[in-house]
Amino acid sequence: MNSNRKFWGLIACGVISLGVVILSSCWSVRDSSLPHSSSASAVSAEFPIDIQTIAHYSNVVDVLIIGSGPAGLSAAEYCARNKLKTVVIEGINPGGQLMRTSYVENWPGAPRALGADIIEALHNQAAQFGAEFISDIVTEVNVAAWPFVVTTESGLVIHALSIIIATGANPRTLGVEGEQRYWAAGVSTCAICDAAFYEGKNVIVVGGGDSAVEETMQLLPHVAHVTLLVRKKYLRAAPSMQERLEGSDKITVIYNTEIEKILGDESHVNAVQIYNNISGETQQLPIDGVFLAIGHIPNTSIFKNKLAMDEEGYIVVHPPSQKTSIPGIFAAGDVEDRHYRQAGVAAGSGIKAALDAAAFLTEHGFNESIATQIDDADAYLDVHADEPAAVTMIDSSAAFNALIAENDIVIVDFYAHYCSSCMAMMPRYAALSRTMPSVIFAKVDIEKSPQLAKDLNVRSIPHLRIYKKGQLVSSSNRPMSKKELATFIKAAL
Repeated sequence: MNSNRKFWGLIACGVISLGVVILSSCWSVRDSSLPHSSSASAVSAEFPIDIQTIAHYSNVVDVLIIGSGPAGLSAAEYCARNKLKTVVIEGINPGGQLMRTSYVENWPGAPRALGADIIEALHNQAAQFGAEFISDIVTEVNVAAWPFVVTTESGLVIHALSIIIATGANPRTLGVEGEQRYWAAGVSTCAICDAAFYEGKNVIVVGGGDSAVEETMQLLPHVAHVTLLVRKKYLRAAPSMQERLEGSDKITVIYNTEIEKILGDESHVNAVQIYNNISGETQQLPIDGVFLAIGHIPNTSIFKNKLAMDEEGYIVVHPPSQKTSIPGIFAAGDVEDRHYRQAGVAAGSGIKAALDAAAFLTEHGFNESIATQIDDADAYLDVHADEPAAVTMIDSSAAFNALIAENDIVIVDFYAHYCSSCMAMMPRYAALSRTMPSVIFAKVDIEKSPQLAKDLNVRSIPHLRIYKKGQLVSSSNRPMSKKELATFIKAAL
């Protein structure tokens, strides 16, 4: 943590922030009459904000950012560069949805870049200026008093002078029969993660927007054929995205069609029952996989009844700022943007939120003298993070069979570097290996050992298996936090 805060850096932040404060004050009257959704809850709070009281608290941060996609990382870069003590809680899927995207062609200044590379560059830039990152999940935020109290799944308690919410959104599901039964056994929301498991097979993509086209193009190099099921009579995807579908005999688009049931052989999907929503005609379509790209749900559940939201759970902000209904709390990116849903827009809103947070702190008397009072013990950081992990790499069936035969308890993590959820779980997996010396922790890179994954019938990643005395006793196909991992392992053992 950069404890050597420079006065002139803060003055520069104050000058920029003052402009934001003045502009925001010009809109203060308009804020009360903004045309929000009629169902947006009128959640607000009034509490004393006395900057002098922070000397009584430990584990204080100037700006706490929840989420690490383009919005969160852009906010972190601006805050840290302005010498504010900035901490980012990464969440269960660091990098957000951009980590699940292959090539991005509309990121400013980069004609064609991998989503993961964009995230890495944003992360490194924020870290270069002193932002700290925590691999954890926020479970509770007390917004009834200031400083705000944020609690994480691992038990950390942080006092935040300001908060930027950049938690993004999660993919929607269909809610039809068979969907949960065959989740990760033929049903997926991540083509970039699971396409390799469908080599030479026939799959369906459900959706009509940019995401559906993106999923289709990610699958195309691997599969024999993609059928794109579109609920409406037209595609909602941008014209430039629709052009990508043209000229391939491996793509069929069917309009006015929805899935009624997902069928399988008890171990994997083998068909879907579809119907035409105009004629009502139904039929069964043999298929090997179903990929969902039907929109997203904002990750705002922990803020329910605490912040004003619209009827779909998006946090309401007050343009031109990123202010929420609680002073000192700001929102940026897909968690508040139901319209644009673009990485560049999310990054811009993150920058606005950072300037708003700086303005809020300056407005309430934050300065160099106050900054020096804040506890720099960094008690929220993992003191064991630099300890070596005890994880064994497996690259063949022979090595795998020997490992589970020679050890009482073996936990195997199947992963790939292109899978964001896998990479997010790796540090949590490694951390647990340090605390369970009697358990063998192993990893299989399916890119380097595809035959081993095939031999073990691994069809989706991340994938975790627990073996006891050579026998498989439990498995999981979903990303897990460190606490969830520990609970899962202990329950199996």
